[in-house]
Amino acid sequence: MDTSQEEIKQFEGFRFGDEANYELLFHRYYQPLCLFALQFKIKKVEAEEIVQDVLLQLWNKKNDFQDVEKMRAFLYVSTRNATFNLLDKNKRLLKNRELFLTDAAAEAHTIPLTAEQHQMIVYAEMVKSLHDGIMQLPEQCAKIMLMLYIDGLTVAEITEELQIAGSTVYAQKRKGISLLKTYLNPEDYVLISLLITGFFKNY
Repeated sequence: MDTSQEEIKQFEGFRFGDEANYELLFHRYYQPLCLFALQFKIKKVEAEEIVQDVLLQLWNKKNDFQDVEKMRAFLYVSTRNATFNLLDKNKRLLKNRELFLTDAAAEAHTIPLTAEQHQMIVYAEMVKSLHDGIMQLPEQCAKIMLMLYIDGLTVAEITEELQIAGSTVYAQKRKGISLLKTYLNPEDYVLISLLITGFFKNY
């Protein structure tokens, strides 16, 4: 994943103990990490608590990271391990058993992320980019796009909840997709197009 100059600047400030830059990194990673944790089928409130704890740990380890990639790896590996520990503690089972670590592996915090987990990270950060783009849309358009692509509601569910015609939903969807092309950079839009067309629907 590419690292922006803005993120590098925030990281450098954070390393030297600047709380304002730490807050920026906190907000940058909070939603993607929550989405990543939710892929393991835990509750939203559990994911939020885990991510908050991991991001608090980040501040205490600010001198441990040489670059942004090492910091990012720490955030995602720590979130994954905390999620597995929670699942193990509650004796819960995942439908995707291949994502589950053994008890011994769950304690080995140095185990790298699998290729599938890297894909889940890409998905989480892509959804964050989509969310940020949608929030720039006109109010009604943004609301419908969030319901479609973030909440995963069907057109029928949206028409019932908002008490509007299906044709209005489709019109706002077309408008939203068109506007996103102007709001997002080409690299982001390629990934977001995959989401919009249902490429990641099996997550």
